[in-house]
Amino acid sequence: MSNTVNNKLIAAIGKINVDLVFGGLKRLPDTGEELYSESFDVLLGGGAPASLYAAASLGASVRYVGYLGKSFFAPFVEKELAAKGIPFENVYAGNGSGINVTCVMPVGGERSFVTYSDESVADEDRVYEALKGASVVIAEYGKYLSVYRRLKSEGAVVAGDFGFDENMNINSYAETLKALDYYFPNEKEACLMTGKSNAREALDELAKYVPHPVITLASEGAMFIENGEKVTLSPPKGDCIDATGAGDAFMGGFLYALAEGKKLSECVRFALAAGTATVGVKGCYADRRAYEEIRLGSGAEKNIRNIWKKA
Repeated sequence: MSNTVNNKLIAAIGKINVDLVFGGLKRLPDTGEELYSESFDVLLGGGAPASLYAAASLGASVRYVGYLGKSFFAPFVEKELAAKGIPFENVYAGNGSGINVTCVMPVGGERSFVTYSDESVADEDRVYEALKGASVVIAEYGKYLSVYRRLKSEGAVVAGDFGFDENMNINSYAETLKALDYYFPNEKEACLMTGKSNAREALDELAKYVPHPVITLASEGAMFIENGEKVTLSPPKGDCIDATGAGDAFMGGFLYALAEGKKLSECVRFALAAGTATVGVKGCYADRRAYEEIRLGSGAEKNIRNIWKKA
């Protein structure tokens, strides 16, 4: 692989998530109590693969760099990534599983989780070799900061969505944010990190560290700064079946449009359409036909809704 940046390649590094979903529960069990669910699914979870799936479904070339060790779930993960058209490079050389396994229990429109995470890390030189050449790199928090800085100096755009941590604050995240070009927190994460009470103030604070923060606002859309002005765009309307993976798809749609050279507001429109397609289905991976509608520029609300009905 050469050092030349591929203008259409989006690469990501991050943990693999496997979700064990217990559906149809009326309530969570009390201590010492056993309940039976109405359904059970084993699904490839969200994170970097879900973002890359959205980008690839829209037409981007993608590369997933991750950790896959000795695990009961390893064959399942490899099969799912291949079926979703996500090229995978394993950089893990440890003895653990390298993945996150989550028990998901949806109850009354909310979800509860229990996760086992096998912490994993790879050699930085190997990570750099796996990521270099991409025009856009999705970063993993807490690791490989020097790699991201090096890739950025070589012309890559670096983006991140690091999820929620009850202890997150601007001081601990500052150096990582400065290595990014784009950051995609939701409103809760942005306010907690910055200590601000609302998205508008949080956006101003984040902009001191990262050139282009974009705050997602759930059903209200997303807020960002364009030409010095705060802009809020609303998503296409649609039924919400499962919000799992909406933020991942949002980032994937955004980065696809960015790699295509579209301006910031258009990137956000693609992102919102991708997120809307994802919440219309169960799990993190919408039907590719929905993304085809978006890519063709016909992602009107009625077209996305029709795709849901066909799936």
